Amino acid sequence: MVECPVRSRVTQMYKVKEIILFGVLVISLASGSANNSGKSVIQLVQLANQHFDSLSTSEILLLTAVQNGEVADYRTGEPKLDEVEKFADWKEQKFLRSNVISWLCKDSDAQTLISNFGIRINGARFDGLLDLSYCSVTYPLMFINSVFTDNLILLNAELFLLYLSGSTIQSIYANGLIVKKNLAFNDGFKAIKEVWLLDAQVGAGINCQNGKFINKGGIAFAADRILVEGGVNLNDGFSAFGEIRFNGAIINGDMNCKNGSFINPLGMALNLSGITITKNLFINDGFYAEGSIVLTSGNVGGSINCGNAKLINKGGYTINGDQCNVGGSIQLHEGFNSEGELRLQFANVGGNLEAANCLLSNPGGFSLFAEGITVAKNIHLRDNFVSKGKVDISSAKIGNNLYCDGGKFLNENGVALSAVNITVGGGITMKNGFLAKGEVVLVGSYCQQFECQGSTFLNPGKKALNCYSMTVENAVALSDGFKAEGLVNMSNAVINGVFQWRNIDTNMLVKLNLDDATVGTIWDDKDSWPKKGNLTLQGFVYNNIHKKSPRTLNDRLEWIYRQGNSFLAQPYEQLAKVFKSMGYDKLTKQILYQKNIDRVERGDIKGIEKFIHKILGWTIGFGYKPERALIWILLIILLGTAVFKIGNNTQLIVPTGNPIIASHSITTKEKLPYNYPAFHAFIYSIDVFVPIIDLQMKRYWHPYSTAIGEINIGSNRKISIHGGYIRVWFIFQIIMGWVLTTLLFAGISKIIQI
Repeated sequence: MVECPVRSRVTQMYKVKEIILFGVLVISLASGSANNSGKSVIQLVQLANQHFDSLSTSEILLLTAVQNGEVADYRTGEPKLDEVEKFADWKEQKFLRSNVISWLCKDSDAQTLISNFGIRINGARFDGLLDLSYCSVTYPLMFINSVFTDNLILLNAELFLLYLSGSTIQSIYANGLIVKKNLAFNDGFKAIKEVWLLDAQVGAGINCQNGKFINKGGIAFAADRILVEGGVNLNDGFSAFGEIRFNGAIINGDMNCKNGSFINPLGMALNLSGITITKNLFINDGFYAEGSIVLTSGNVGGSINCGNAKLINKGGYTINGDQCNVGGSIQLHEGFNSEGELRLQFANVGGNLEAANCLLSNPGGFSLFAEGITVAKNIHLRDNFVSKGKVDISSAKIGNNLYCDGGKFLNENGVALSAVNITVGGGITMKNGFLAKGEVVLVGSYCQQFECQGSTFLNPGKKALNCYSMTVENAVALSDGFKAEGLVNMSNAVINGVFQWRNIDTNMLVKLNLDDATVGTIWDDKDSWPKKGNLTLQGFVYNNIHKKSPRTLNDRLEWIYRQGNSFLAQPYEQLAKVFKSMGYDKLTKQILYQKNIDRVERGDIKGIEKFIHKILGWTIGFGYKPERALIWILLIILLGTAVFKIGNNTQLIVPTGNPIIASHSITTKEKLPYNYPAFHAFIYSIDVFVPIIDLQMKRYWHPYSTAIGEINIGSNRKISIHGGYIRVWFIFQIIMGWVLTTLLFAGISKIIQI
């Protein structure tokens, strides 16, 4: 069998090293004298021989390097032969007993012989358990590109510095560990099982860049209550299979997880509950997680950057940041992708909540649940923000603005965006391509202005935009390309400025409910009014109609008629009030008159009430056209004149107290005293009609109800007239006189106006 040339050369190299070391040792012992360094090596080897049966060549190399301040380098020079993943193929020349390291760190005599550069080893394999619990090591420990076949135990140890860069280890148990400088699990470090650092303290930083922690289904790295005076790097190739946990940790610097991979499906991938990070938390630039990121009650002094991160936890939380405090901003942008529920309930953010150019997906559930969140500046759900599921920011307190411009909120047949009882110091904008499929709820919200130009709200047959009881200090603009299919509910809203409903796309079936809303000024246009039956105005109060809005009586009546066929008085009365305040007195009376016409025609009044309303309309125009009574008065007086003239000519009106009775027929006429008032039909008609006023005619003449008279209607034709007819008209005219004059004065004095 032919030996591999490479392996042959490596073997020869190790033999040369052994010969040289052995020669140095023999010569030193034989001469009994050497330089100080030589004596130190002899002393360290002799000291080690007292504790171990025999020392291997690799261990002698270690002792020499440690004393001389050099790196104990066991690499062969051939990268393929030094690969940590192939440590099973390594030769004995790389092997070290773990208890030799333990002895060097624990033995006080040995420690006096160790250089200030500490123990630095590259490319070795450590066999056996390495237990440095309760040790105090004042020099660096650096185990680079090495393999630990068993566990590393550092319980309550005090170390100066610990590097395990590029090394592979089983488990690390280091609860209570104190490291004065840096702790490094980086550059290809790999933990096959769990790493425990509970209650540890690190004087500088923790570097896990490109490290790998594996404990599928369990805890891969636990650092609860750890105190780190510098930053923590879990970035640039860092990967974990299992839970990474920093509950209650204090990190006086950044926590950097850029381009890290955290995988713990259905569990917690990164658990930062109760953590304190004085600077920033970076989970961005290719960060990937399967499982939840927990930040409940955490404190981040700077910002949380999640740009270009992908979080997957379908059916669970991707981020649970309930009650967390962030001094800066939370940035969910630059391609951020969340598949599951992102929670920020009762979180406190000192800067912005920025979600732009990102996807939050949790169909059938909450894509973002941030109820009660407080944001000192702005919330941005804009610029290609896409939500598949429900976004809930109810009871949020926003210092400046809520921007949803260009955002897409997709939750068909459900609530797409819930912002119930939010308080916004500035404005709410849903403009420039905003799209909601599902209900947008702003019930009880408060802001300075609300703008929805060029936005689309789709929830057919249901509420598309629900602003019930919303308060807006300035303007509301549902205009300039605003589209809605479904109900726009503005009932009970209070808008102290202008309410714009103009340039609406009416190709969609939109309904507008303004019941009991209060508005400063209406600015609308006819083309934007909802179709008949899709507008409600009961209790709607407004102070003015914009100069660019339709202001004619017919236009505003048409607006009122868009409510449908049912009659409601308040919209007429409110329009009349506004017309009056604008100086349109004539229009004011006309609208109130039309109100009563419509009440009779379309209202729910019936029977005698309806009849009375008709009478009031015919006679005095419901109190708004009292002059109409004069026409009726004149007509009745003239008719009475004709009737009474006929009665006088047929001797059916006779002097009072001097009737001519001849068996119900008039055949003769007594001669009246010379001073008896002569009969005048017109004056008599006035005297009969007008109550109270006495023209001295009615008291001297009256109808003779039992007599019969005749009137010629042709040369040879006569008609008999019974005096009872004249008497009936006489009584009717008296009654109508009281009624019409009363109504006239009531109308003029505005006693009757309905």
